[in-house]
Amino acid sequence: MLAAALDQARAQVTSAAVEAEAENPAAELLARWLEARLHVRVDRVVTAGPVVTAVRLGTERGEIVIDRPEGPLATLTLPGQPSRTLALKVRATSELIAEELRRLDADEMYAIALNGEATEETPAHV
Repeated sequence: MLAAALDQARAQVTSAAVEAEAENPAAELLARWLEARLHVRVDRVVTAGPVVTAVRLGTERGEIVIDRPEGPLATLTLPGQPSRTLALKVRATSELIAEELRRLDADEMYAIALNGEATEETPAHV
């Protein structure tokens, strides 16, 4: 959803924040991946959770925000456009594990998130 939002906004990201409960591993991976791909510092903001509750991408036109304070609905806000409601289901751990087990090849994006900056060995499509 973040990639689609950036495609719609067509703006350079100058700042970012990921909001989630303390020590949420998905939030940390998302923040590290955004830092590596967007080349901006990503702030981590602690909320009540229980999952990633918001992602904010600052641009020269305004903020791109996906906000999910609770439950399966999120709000997408793009600069100069009305806010939209999105279905963003909170998946059970068993669903997440099953999805990961369907892909047993090397996870290049995970490696980028763990290592930070993309390297010359990183494939162009990543």
